[in-house]
Amino acid sequence: FDTNSGGNGGGLAGFYSDPSLTDVTFINNSVSIHGGGMFLQNSNPTLLRVTFSTNTSVGYGGGMAVFLSNPNLTDVTFDNNKTTGTTNPGGGMYNSESTPVLNRVTFSNNKAMDAGGGGMYNYASNVQMTNVTFTNNYANRRGGAMANETSSPVLNHVTMNGNSAVVQASGGMANFTNSDPVI
Repeated sequence: FDTNSGGNGGGLAGFYSDPSLTDVTFINNSVSIHGGGMFLQNSNPTLLRVTFSTNTSVGYGGGMAVFLSNPNLTDVTFDNNKTTGTTNPGGGMYNSESTPVLNRVTFSNNKAMDAGGGGMYNYASNVQMTNVTFTNNYANRRGGAMANETSSPVLNHVTMNGNSAVVQASGGMANFTNSDPVI
């Protein structure tokens, strides 16, 4: 999926669908709303060896935006994705009221240009993470690597290195509004 554009899901938009994607790349896609590479709503896809690179969203989720969905990601890379709109979070991945499962996932060089969660932003979502790495992600506010709002992710063998945030909170992980991560 290369150099596509749209409202939601520049590369792929899934509504009430459960696709399986293997060895797929989402690159240089853009949207005017949410999910530069992929947008999900009420969907439960399985992603294996998928790459999200250089995707852009004016809204939430430069690489992927997940709403009311439970995707399963294994060996997935989010690199150099960004959100550009005012106060729009989740440079790599944005999750809302969802429970994604991530195994061996890398977030690197993603940016939330005017919001939080350069790598990942979770709103009312309890992400399960195992062997996940956040490196060199940037957020203007709240969590260069990850921001959690009313969320309690579970982190097993998660590494955060070289991430940064300019205003309001940690370059690593920012937790607010009743967030209780399990580490």
